[in-house]
Amino acid sequence: MSIECLKVLHFDCCLHHGKRFANIICQRSFFMVIGIGQLLSILICGTAVTSGLLQEESVSIPTGQSFFAYVLLSVTFTFWLFWSIGRKSVLGLIKDHGWKYFVLALLDVEANYLVVKAYQFTSVTSVQLLDCVTIPTVLVLSRCLLRIRYRCSHLVGVVFCLIGASSLVLADHLTEKYQDGESSSNVLGNMLVLSGAVLYGISNVGQEMMVSRYGTLEYLGTYSFFACFISGTQFVILEREDVLAIKFCLRVVLYLVGFVVCLYLLMALMSYAMLKIGAMAVNLNLLSSDFFSLIVGIFVFRYKFHFLYFISFVLIIVGLIVYNLWPPRNDDICPPTETQGALDKTGADGEETVNKTSDDFRLCSTNETGNTAVAIETEQSVMISCNRSTFQSSDDIRETVASSRHLPVK
Repeated sequence: MSIECLKVLHFDCCLHHGKRFANIICQRSFFMVIGIGQLLSILICGTAVTSGLLQEESVSIPTGQSFFAYVLLSVTFTFWLFWSIGRKSVLGLIKDHGWKYFVLALLDVEANYLVVKAYQFTSVTSVQLLDCVTIPTVLVLSRCLLRIRYRCSHLVGVVFCLIGASSLVLADHLTEKYQDGESSSNVLGNMLVLSGAVLYGISNVGQEMMVSRYGTLEYLGTYSFFACFISGTQFVILEREDVLAIKFCLRVVLYLVGFVVCLYLLMALMSYAMLKIGAMAVNLNLLSSDFFSLIVGIFVFRYKFHFLYFISFVLIIVGLIVYNLWPPRNDDICPPTETQGALDKTGADGEETVNKTSDDFRLCSTNETGNTAVAIETEQSVMISCNRSTFQSSDDIRETVASSRHLPVK
């Protein structure tokens, strides 16, 4: 083969991969991943900035601040859940798997408390660095529990994001933004951060699992109820005297309201993000929240600017792009309806049964592994018992549903 032919083949190959890359980038789902994730990062930035402003006013009630957000979340979604499915149904689901929501609420409340508490013992730089332990925690648990398949591109994207987060920490150190006792990080504070980061990872993977099975409304309604109870109890026990010592004024009230609103929106959107883009993509997006916090801190807290801030943000975005070029495959979980999730029963022969009800007709199939098939029709539940080799495409499912209902295949 001549050199000219090799050049032509190489050009055609590059052109093909370039078009494929452009098609992936231009997909609406790709922009949704970046957009939702960065919106969550901005909300976390809002909670961080308002917490810093409250610290300047000598207000330190981390559990109390979260408690008010949980109350607002519970008032919204718990009552919505009662109104949607009825009191008996809510009591039934709490009796059936309410303990799972209680455990997730406990993990989330304690993770928030441990990380915020760590600031009293160790440096902010150490907190930012050690908090990244959430990423490998989510990576391992997603592979083991959710059976998500990761490619090399996903690991490369994770590495880029972690390098970007490390650049933020380096910029903090070079600018010497924090000067109060940060030269010697306390072991206790570091252990608190590590514990909180691991709990965050477990909570996020559990949240993705519950939202995928039972829907966002059931998760938020039940989870917020238990979280409100847990954080309220802890608030009364640990921070009762701290609240009495606060000198309330209009400025303090506005900061508290800002924190509660940002945290409320964050928790409400987080479950939707877990359902749409997954726990791993969410946590990678959240790494950019430190960048937004530092940029706001330049104007609010008079932080020193460093060019590494923008470099770190670019690295995180590049990591997100690489990670989302080929989304991880998870063929076992099919998105549920808002008020009723999938009820999976697996037999000894590897057969799975999925039963759902929805207002809109929807088909869900797994062409590669063929281990789940769901058919949903208007106002009626259709149950399909499918073996791993039963269906090869969504057309097979349509024919099966049509034959079971005596409907023409479209």
